[in-house]
Amino acid sequence: MQLIKQITPAIVTILAILVANIPTHIAGISNILYPVFLINIYYWRVVLPKSLPYLLLFVLGVLQDSLRGTAFISSLLIIVCVLLLQSNKIIFRNKSFIMIWLEFALFITSYIVLEWLLMSIYLWKLFSIDSQIWQIIFGILLYPSLNSILTKIRAKL
Repeated sequence: MQLIKQITPAIVTILAILVANIPTHIAGISNILYPVFLINIYYWRVVLPKSLPYLLLFVLGVLQDSLRGTAFISSLLIIVCVLLLQSNKIIFRNKSFIMIWLEFALFITSYIVLEWLLMSIYLWKLFSIDSQIWQIIFGILLYPSLNSILTKIRAKL
């Protein structure tokens, strides 16, 4: 039973990464699905910080990078954004849902803006940031619903 509790966050996050990268022909769906993996990473770091250690975060980033065709950008950014939040003592314990949601907004905004910046530098092309703004908005709006689902999953452990 303890093993299931330990591996569930990783399994759920891997599934979120796979769902977020499902190829579809629905215009704009990638903007809605992309934040799903960030929500999972943030959620599990809030409620069970040791369930996603840095090495596992890196591996999850490699999976995300391999599915999106980006070269270790997600791997790097996941760790950097988690470290930034923790270094600023914006740690996720004993806070109201609104504060956690605001911290998530900071997390997803930092991640997506840094990703946009790194991709622009990596490809030597300044991309429009419109898509990233929508990803941030959808991620912030999706967080309460996915938080509820993940809380139910955690309660079953």
